[in-house]
Amino acid sequence: VYPDFHESIYLMGPPPRGKAVGGVDFGFRNPFAAVWGVLDHDGVLWIERVRYLRETLLRDHARWMLSKCPRNTDWYADPAGADQIAELRASGLTVRRGNNDIMLGILAVTARLRTGTLKVRETTCQHLISEAKLYRYPDQSERDILGESPVDDNNHALGALRYLVSRLDHRFMCQERR
Repeated sequence: VYPDFHESIYLMGPPPRGKAVGGVDFGFRNPFAAVWGVLDHDGVLWIERVRYLRETLLRDHARWMLSKCPRNTDWYADPAGADQIAELRASGLTVRRGNNDIMLGILAVTARLRTGTLKVRETTCQHLISEAKLYRYPDQSERDILGESPVDDNNHALGALRYLVSRLDHRFMCQERR
Protein backbone atom coordinates (compact mmCIF):
# COMPACT_ATOMS: atom_id res chain seq x y z
CA VAL A 1 0.00 0.00 0.00
CA TYR A 2 2.88 2.35 0.85
CA PRO A 3 5.81 1.32 -1.39
CA ASP A 4 7.61 4.64 -0.75
CA PHE A 5 7.32 4.48 3.06
CA HIS A 6 11.03 3.70 3.47
CA GLU A 7 11.87 7.15 2.07
CA SER A 8 10.20 8.79 5.10
CA ILE A 9 12.45 7.07 7.65
CA TYR A 10 15.10 9.10 9.43
CA LEU A 11 17.62 7.97 12.01
CA MET A 12 18.93 10.93 13.94
CA GLY A 13 18.61 14.62 14.38
CA PRO A 14 17.38 17.11 16.91
CA PRO A 15 13.79 16.74 18.05
CA PRO A 16 11.56 18.87 15.85
CA ARG A 17 9.62 21.83 17.20
CA GLY A 18 5.98 22.47 16.52
CA LYS A 19 2.49 21.35 17.47
CA ALA A 20 2.28 18.03 19.35
CA VAL A 21 -0.12 15.61 17.64
CA GLY A 22 -0.97 11.92 17.80
CA GLY A 23 -3.20 9.21 16.37
CA VAL A 24 -4.85 6.26 18.11
CA ASP A 25 -6.21 2.93 16.89
CA PHE A 26 -8.00 1.07 19.69
CA GLY A 27 -7.52 -2.62 20.32
CA PHE A 28 -7.24 -5.19 23.08
CA ARG A 29 -6.64 -8.56 21.41
CA ASN A 30 -5.61 -6.71 18.30
CA PRO A 31 -2.96 -4.23 19.36
CA PHE A 32 -3.71 -0.78 20.68
CA ALA A 33 -1.55 1.55 18.62
CA ALA A 34 -0.73 5.20 19.24
CA VAL A 35 1.63 7.27 17.13
CA TRP A 36 2.91 10.57 18.45
CA GLY A 37 4.85 13.33 16.82
CA VAL A 38 5.17 16.98 15.89
CA LEU A 39 3.73 19.00 13.04
CA ASP A 40 6.44 21.57 12.35
CA HIS A 41 5.99 25.10 11.02
CA ASP A 42 6.71 23.94 7.45
CA GLY A 43 3.88 21.38 7.59
CA VAL A 44 6.16 18.35 7.98
CA LEU A 45 4.78 15.65 10.29
CA TRP A 46 7.57 14.06 12.34
CA ILE A 47 6.49 10.78 14.00
CA GLU A 48 8.64 10.32 17.09
CA ARG A 49 7.06 7.49 19.11
CA VAL A 50 4.78 4.50 18.79
CA ARG A 51 2.93 2.63 21.52
CA TYR A 52 1.91 -0.84 20.34
CA LEU A 53 0.58 -3.30 22.92
CA ARG A 54 -1.98 -6.08 23.20
CA GLU A 55 -4.20 -6.95 26.17
CA THR A 56 -3.47 -3.74 28.06
CA LEU A 57 -6.11 -1.66 29.80
CA LEU A 58 -7.02 1.69 28.28
CA ARG A 59 -6.19 3.46 31.55
CA ASP A 60 -2.60 2.16 31.25
CA HIS A 61 -2.37 3.54 27.72
CA ALA A 62 -3.73 6.87 28.99
CA ARG A 63 -1.04 6.97 31.70
CA TRP A 64 1.65 6.36 29.06
CA MET A 65 0.19 9.05 26.79
CA LEU A 66 0.14 11.54 29.67
CA SER A 67 3.66 10.70 30.84
CA LYS A 68 5.53 10.29 27.54
CA CYS A 69 3.84 12.95 25.39
CA PRO A 70 3.29 16.66 26.05
CA ARG A 71 0.03 17.51 27.83
CA ASN A 72 -1.02 19.79 24.97
CA THR A 73 -0.97 16.95 22.41
CA ASP A 74 -4.01 16.83 20.14
CA TRP A 75 -4.92 13.17 19.63
CA TYR A 76 -7.08 11.89 16.75
CA ALA A 77 -8.63 8.47 17.25
CA ASP A 78 -10.72 5.81 15.56
CA PRO A 79 -14.21 7.35 15.50
CA ALA A 80 -15.76 3.91 16.09
CA GLY A 81 -14.31 3.98 19.62
CA ALA A 82 -16.67 6.56 21.15
CA ASP A 83 -16.48 4.98 24.63
CA GLN A 84 -12.68 4.79 24.50
CA ILE A 85 -12.46 8.40 23.32
CA ALA A 86 -14.67 9.46 26.25
CA GLU A 87 -12.47 7.51 28.69
CA LEU A 88 -9.27 9.09 27.34
CA ARG A 89 -10.88 12.53 27.58
CA ALA A 90 -11.87 11.81 31.19
CA SER A 91 -8.21 11.06 31.93
CA GLY A 92 -7.25 14.57 30.81
CA LEU A 93 -6.26 13.98 27.18
CA THR A 94 -7.50 16.04 24.24
CA VAL A 95 -8.94 13.44 21.88
CA ARG A 96 -10.93 14.08 18.72
CA ARG A 97 -12.48 11.73 16.23
CA GLY A 98 -10.39 10.83 13.20
CA ASN A 99 -11.81 10.16 9.77
CA ASN A 100 -12.56 6.51 9.13
CA ASP A 101 -12.58 6.60 5.33
CA ILE A 102 -9.80 4.11 4.63
CA MET A 103 -9.16 4.91 0.97
CA LEU A 104 -9.14 8.70 1.49
CA GLY A 105 -6.86 8.22 4.49
CA ILE A 106 -4.47 6.12 2.42
CA LEU A 107 -4.47 8.83 -0.25
CA ALA A 108 -3.68 11.50 2.37
CA VAL A 109 -0.79 9.47 3.85
CA THR A 110 0.49 8.70 0.34
CA ALA A 111 0.40 12.42 -0.51
CA ARG A 112 2.57 13.15 2.54
CA LEU A 113 4.99 10.39 1.56
CA ARG A 114 5.30 11.68 -2.00
CA THR A 115 5.77 15.31 -0.95
CA GLY A 116 8.29 14.48 1.78
CA THR A 117 6.05 15.91 4.52
CA LEU A 118 6.01 12.71 6.61
CA LYS A 119 9.10 11.65 8.56
CA VAL A 120 9.31 8.60 10.84
CA ARG A 121 12.07 8.08 13.42
CA GLU A 122 13.59 4.65 12.79
CA THR A 123 14.79 3.92 16.32
CA THR A 124 11.45 4.47 18.10
CA CYS A 125 8.85 3.56 15.46
CA GLN A 126 9.68 -0.04 14.52
CA HIS A 127 6.08 -1.30 14.67
CA LEU A 128 4.93 1.42 12.28
CA ILE A 129 7.79 0.71 9.89
CA SER A 130 7.20 -3.06 10.06
CA GLU A 131 3.51 -2.67 9.31
CA ALA A 132 4.25 -0.42 6.34
CA LYS A 133 6.30 -3.26 4.83
CA LEU A 134 3.50 -5.82 5.38
CA TYR A 135 0.33 -3.82 4.62
CA ARG A 136 -0.82 -4.77 1.14
CA TYR A 137 -3.59 -4.86 -1.39
CA PRO A 138 -5.17 -8.26 -2.15
CA ASP A 139 -3.53 -10.37 -4.81
CA GLN A 140 -5.51 -11.52 -7.85
CA SER A 141 -6.89 -14.64 -6.14
CA GLU A 142 -8.05 -12.68 -3.07
CA ARG A 143 -9.58 -9.78 -5.00
CA ASP A 144 -12.84 -11.61 -5.81
CA ILE A 145 -13.47 -12.14 -2.10
CA LEU A 146 -11.92 -9.01 -0.56
CA GLY A 147 -12.42 -6.44 -3.30
CA GLU A 148 -9.96 -3.61 -3.91
CA SER A 149 -9.47 -2.46 -0.30
CA PRO A 150 -6.22 -3.38 1.48
CA VAL A 151 -6.09 -6.63 3.43
CA ASP A 152 -7.30 -5.83 6.97
CA ASP A 153 -4.17 -7.03 8.73
CA ASN A 154 -0.87 -5.45 9.79
CA ASN A 155 -2.48 -2.02 9.92
CA HIS A 156 -2.94 -0.91 13.54
CA ALA A 157 -0.12 1.63 13.82
CA LEU A 158 -0.85 2.60 10.22
CA GLY A 159 -4.50 3.10 11.20
CA ALA A 160 -3.42 5.43 14.00
CA LEU A 161 -1.27 7.34 11.49
CA ARG A 162 -4.20 7.48 9.06
CA TYR A 163 -6.55 8.92 11.72
CA LEU A 164 -3.96 11.58 12.52
CA VAL A 165 -3.22 12.53 8.92
CA SER A 166 -6.93 12.43 8.02
CA ARG A 167 -7.57 15.28 10.43
CA LEU A 168 -4.40 17.25 9.80
CA ASP A 169 -5.05 17.13 6.07
CA HIS A 170 -8.85 17.33 6.10
CA ARG A 171 -8.83 19.93 3.29
CA PHE A 172 -6.95 17.49 1.04
CA MET A 173 -9.47 14.80 1.88
CA CYS A 174 -12.42 17.10 1.09
CA GLN A 175 -10.93 17.88 -2.31
CA GLU A 176 -10.39 14.18 -3.07
CA ARG A 177 -13.92 13.32 -1.97
CA ARG A 178 -15.33 15.85 -4.48
